[in-house]
Amino acid sequence: MSSDKELDYLEKEKEYVEKLIMEEKITFPLDQGEKIETYRNLAYLLAKIYWRADWSKIAKSKKIRAEDVFQHRIKVAGAVQSIPRFVDKLCNLLSLQNVAISSKIIDELEKEQKETKRILREESIYISRKAIELAKLLREARKKGEF
Repeated sequence: MSSDKELDYLEKEKEYVEKLIMEEKITFPLDQGEKIETYRNLAYLLAKIYWRADWSKIAKSKKIRAEDVFQHRIKVAGAVQSIPRFVDKLCNLLSLQNVAISSKIIDELEKEQKETKRILREESIYISRKAIELAKLLREARKKGEF
């Protein structure tokens, strides 16, 4: 994918995520005020990572669910010092080389690093569930050609 096409695609995808939020197909805690963007951006970032992971290779046993592995890997990766390092570590733990996401999202999460790290540390199950839900909605929309 050329970089211009990729940027256009990512912009359309981000607009679609905003549409899902406006239509309340995916919701976030309303009492967070300005911090709501941190939840949205983090869920979107994690959704993109979850979507790209090859779960048939990662969660090989029927007893091991992809969601459990994902939540555990988020906790492990969350111990690093910065959000760019978190992304690198999580992708590495899931055997990913690259994730198509705007660097603006990572920058925004880095600006709110304290809150982002708190969410990863204290609400990893919640945010991973939101990310998985969002990944499934994005996958369905992509199949339908909605973006």
